Amino acid sequence: MLSNPLFPPKGAVIIETSAAFGVMFFFFIIGVKMDPATLMKTEKKAMIIGLSVFIFTFSIPTGLSLFMTTQVAMDKSLSNSLPLIAGSQSFTAFVVIAILLTELKILNTDIGRLAMSAAMFNDIIGFTFTAVQFAIMQNKGGLAIPEGPPLGTSLIAKMETFSFGFFYPTYLAVTGLQTNLFKIDYKSMWIVSTIVIVSVVVKIGAVMLPGYYNNIPLKECFVIGLILNARGIAELVVYNLWRGTKILTDQEFSLAVFSIMVINAIITPLIKFIYDPSKQYNAITRSSIQHSKGDMMDFRIMVCIHKNENIPTIMNLLEASHASEDRHVKVIALILVELLGRSRPLLVAHQQHDILRSTVSKSIQINNAFQQYAQQNKGYTSVELFTSISNYETMHDDICRIAVDRIPNILILPFHKQWAIDGSVGITNKAIQYMNINVLKMAPCSTGILIDRGTIDITQLFSRQSSTSTSAYHVGVFFIGGADDIEALAYSSRMCKNENVDVTVVRFLQFGLENSIERKRESNLIDEYRNINKGNNRFKTTDEVMKDGIEISKSIRKWIDSFDLVMVGMQHSESTMFEGYEEWSECPELGIIVGFGSFGQFLAKTMIKQGHILTATSRTDYSHSCLQLGIQFFRDVRTFIEANNDVILICTSILSFKEVLSSMPLVCLMKPTTLFVDVLSVKEHPRKLLLWVLPEEADILCTHPMFGPESGKDGWKDLNFMYDKVRISNEATCSNFLHIFASEGCKMLQMSCEEHDKIAAKSQFITHTIGRTLAEMDIESTPIDTKGFQTLIQLKDSTMRDSFDLYSGLFVHNRFAKQELENLQHALHKVKETLLQRTSEELGPEKD
Repeated sequence: MLSNPLFPPKGAVIIETSAAFGVMFFFFIIGVKMDPATLMKTEKKAMIIGLSVFIFTFSIPTGLSLFMTTQVAMDKSLSNSLPLIAGSQSFTAFVVIAILLTELKILNTDIGRLAMSAAMFNDIIGFTFTAVQFAIMQNKGGLAIPEGPPLGTSLIAKMETFSFGFFYPTYLAVTGLQTNLFKIDYKSMWIVSTIVIVSVVVKIGAVMLPGYYNNIPLKECFVIGLILNARGIAELVVYNLWRGTKILTDQEFSLAVFSIMVINAIITPLIKFIYDPSKQYNAITRSSIQHSKGDMMDFRIMVCIHKNENIPTIMNLLEASHASEDRHVKVIALILVELLGRSRPLLVAHQQHDILRSTVSKSIQINNAFQQYAQQNKGYTSVELFTSISNYETMHDDICRIAVDRIPNILILPFHKQWAIDGSVGITNKAIQYMNINVLKMAPCSTGILIDRGTIDITQLFSRQSSTSTSAYHVGVFFIGGADDIEALAYSSRMCKNENVDVTVVRFLQFGLENSIERKRESNLIDEYRNINKGNNRFKTTDEVMKDGIEISKSIRKWIDSFDLVMVGMQHSESTMFEGYEEWSECPELGIIVGFGSFGQFLAKTMIKQGHILTATSRTDYSHSCLQLGIQFFRDVRTFIEANNDVILICTSILSFKEVLSSMPLVCLMKPTTLFVDVLSVKEHPRKLLLWVLPEEADILCTHPMFGPESGKDGWKDLNFMYDKVRISNEATCSNFLHIFASEGCKMLQMSCEEHDKIAAKSQFITHTIGRTLAEMDIESTPIDTKGFQTLIQLKDSTMRDSFDLYSGLFVHNRFAKQELENLQHALHKVKETLLQRTSEELGPEKD
């Protein structure tokens, strides 16, 4: 066998011992994750399904095995072990089901929760006894298991990666080495296969019978039956235990392991094919603010709370939503808690609920805030509180489930970033962003993402009296067009009924489309809301005509500080004003420019069009140009460096690069891991300087956009962009920066700085040399120009538009350029000699 030379007997013993030791750690972690309290609170239908599965899959396959041992000729060893193999089919290990549901990402669905609950109850009857027996046989002293958080969470954080990443695969590998399929004879295989197939069918039937009684759709019962048929490490442990005690021979052990492999290989893709959790939301009519009946007598708003720090902003939003005698507000609040130290997700209600388990909220601050809100608006509002304790990867299912159940007009999600008091931005949890994306795809209602900058005092709306001359809360709506902006308009129209709220609708109109059908329709709609709020001086509208995205960005910057809350739609109609906006970076603060000459301004225009927020500094005063582009300009380099920069893009000449870099007060960097990017036409030179000058924590990306203001004036599509990731620790920021160019259609070329300079010396430097040589010759267009000569004229003109500093930099700071210049001289000399030789042959030697 191949395993013998690869794993000699002495080494195999060590591996097997490590695997046995590791599997105890594995089950220890699983034991810590199990919540004994939830075992006693399993819902009735899950208990019925679990009991049905255990009884039927134990009795029928076991009875069949006993019948076959008397009626079918078989080996004595198989005859003795067949009832045990049949009885093991009744196992429905909680850990195996949890792993499968997590991989399928259906842990938080109704089917996933029911399958988990049934598996946990089944564990009480079957697998728990086996696991305890195994632990006793391995360790007579027993094992104490901490109960979840906080000690359990700490243990999991320390041990889970090693246990799941090393011990678990090691145990599987050892089991695989002990499995010898060549020892299986055909007759034994069909006997065991019969038992396994019958067990699978019986288990599915054992789910469908009580499921039908409990009004569970048969399709869902079938999927749950498939899930509960999953096999895994729990069964392998039992089979290894039986093999070690000689209950199973190598043949029966191999048959049992092989059956696990076959069953899992079939049911996993089958579940994916049959069950798509997102389809449960497809047939639901989408709820919205705009299409609510009447004047929204019952305005339903669902808010998701990730951190206590978001409570003040959420309270202000709820207060602005205006609960009154004729306009009631129903609040559905869902507290999002990451699942730590447990393996079973929970979705609980903090009031009586028809389906969900009801408990008292442990989030005291959140609970008190909503109680205060309900008390201050008593008679006009109601609050329902829920908590989702789950992994962020599947938490969107809980959000959508509550949304389907309560049908809110709008769902408010938390943003994945949070602004500190000093204005700095930090990612609170990247998984929140992915959760939001999933919710946006499946939500059965209008959805908004609340970006909390933490600058508004919670007492503004609660304590400000309506008799004051000015409103306490200023709401802005940036109306660009489309259904989402109309929804924002409808929400703001409700808000302005609150005497402490004023609303300004800023409508951006594209120049030249005055007579378009879409604009007329939206104008009529805005007029309707003006009429609804006729006489209400807290509802104002203003129009601004725009030509492109740059003007929109400038206008937004002008308005943004006037509002406490800004609402804008996500989707808009296609327009030349928004070219590139669909490629917005996930980090809107991305993009800082040092050196703001013609090339820096050339890059900045596209970055702004994509939605990036830029600041700039330069030795020359470009404050006026920056003002026109909507860019903040710093005259003081120190102040610029002290800003919270994600990326510093250095756009200087080759010859001045060293001086500019050396003049930066890098000790003032707020983020040591800031990404520094150069755009020079040579690469080894800036690479060496950046590695020498920058702190070790700083990331370095050397790039060369192979185009400029002239060649890129009509767009960057199919233009080359070279880059070298010299030193990158934050891949996300680096990828976001590169995406600026990739999204514009650039051909992204990754190569080393050395390779770039070798190629550039043969191409770019030679091109510039020939162009400048032609300029020295004063060549001009003639009446008899050929296409080739016109190309040379264009080469001369385009080359001379670049500064001589650029050309000299290509020579001085590219160590390969000198050799290429010599090659050019040699080639020209060789051509000259060839011409003179041909002249001599044709005309004879020249005479003195």
